[in-house]
Amino acid sequence: MVIDGPSSSSIMAAIQATSNSTSSTTSSSNHHRQHRIGTSSVSEFYEGKTVFITGGTGFMGKVLLEKLLRSCPGVSKIYLLIRPMKGQDAHERLQQLLSSPLFDPLRKERPQDLRKVLPIEGDITQPELAITASDRAMLERSVNVVFHSAATVKFDEKLKLSVTINLLGTRRLVELCKRMDHLEALIHVSTAYCNCDRTEVTEVVYSPPMDPERVTTLVDCLDEPLVDQLTPSLVGNRPNTYTFTKALTECWLREHCEGLPLVIVRPSIVLSSAGGPMKGWVDNWNGPTGIIAAAGKGLFRSMVCDPNKTADLVPVDMVINLMIVSAWRVGTTKPKELQIYNCVTGQRKPITWQQFIDLCFKYMRKHPFSDVFWYPNGSVSSNRTLNTFNWIFLHWIPAHIIDSFVWLTGGRPI
Repeated sequence: MVIDGPSSSSIMAAIQATSNSTSSTTSSSNHHRQHRIGTSSVSEFYEGKTVFITGGTGFMGKVLLEKLLRSCPGVSKIYLLIRPMKGQDAHERLQQLLSSPLFDPLRKERPQDLRKVLPIEGDITQPELAITASDRAMLERSVNVVFHSAATVKFDEKLKLSVTINLLGTRRLVELCKRMDHLEALIHVSTAYCNCDRTEVTEVVYSPPMDPERVTTLVDCLDEPLVDQLTPSLVGNRPNTYTFTKALTECWLREHCEGLPLVIVRPSIVLSSAGGPMKGWVDNWNGPTGIIAAAGKGLFRSMVCDPNKTADLVPVDMVINLMIVSAWRVGTTKPKELQIYNCVTGQRKPITWQQFIDLCFKYMRKHPFSDVFWYPNGSVSSNRTLNTFNWIFLHWIPAHIIDSFVWLTGGRPI
């Protein structure tokens, strides 16, 4: 992983220390002592602190919560913004979240720490985040660190909803943060692809093709069908509404967060964890994870992709370590300038998509999935004609043959 940004060497040292906070030894006593000093500095920063997390029920939010509890045992309280959903209130959803296998080691070793996690019922899409007046007052009095990871990450999300969640949701959170009496760090999770229209992306906020306020006004005033018609022209040369609204949000933050201890973290494609407590843990089928699962079952065998391009993939625990450490750094050094970190593969140890696919198939065959439909195999190509040919003969025809067989035997077609 490469982290580019101000004082990246000190950040990397602290991240390395945080990554080794629960285990690992080294042959060099000095090196080990540096890890302990770095780890102590980060964990000590969180002692007695109150943390507020949006997006805590999502993939990255769960890993962030577990890491804070495990590696920063002195943290006082962690509040999660949770929206009632599917007949469950915030308390019920929190209990469901904490029952995840990800928290099994904590539940076994330090079950009392789970009581530090408290739900705040609310909704990122509503005014004042739909938080009650009493809860808002409590957050304003007590919160020291805010992690904002709530977002819609759907590439095909309608622009109106994407603006509401990614841009307006961030604006509402910032309004709350400005009223916090003891705020020391505000970490906003963006994406390395919000500037994917550029050939080089440094650690600055680039101006988007449209003013965020103008886009917000358009979305508020126009009906959704009309917004849908205008979306291609509004998004411009960005590939989807996700990257577009993330770029708008960064621009808005730059213009309206002066005086706030703000850090923008830009991860690339986030994958399952590389380290503890559960190596390889993931809880969704987004992005490459879904493709890997389908390929492992033998269902996915061809895709349009340039095999020679860099697969910019980062494990979720490395992104979380950066978020935790960046809050420590902004809270202790109090820089005057906006801090931005690109959390990406970079050019140090990149792998191509072809190398990534070869590794996936290697380990799929070594550790096969259960209920495999077909031997795991396949290819990627930038040639769309070849991909269409492969899709017909490797996806469409086999799928119809299997469905026909299932139907003839009295089953339900897939």
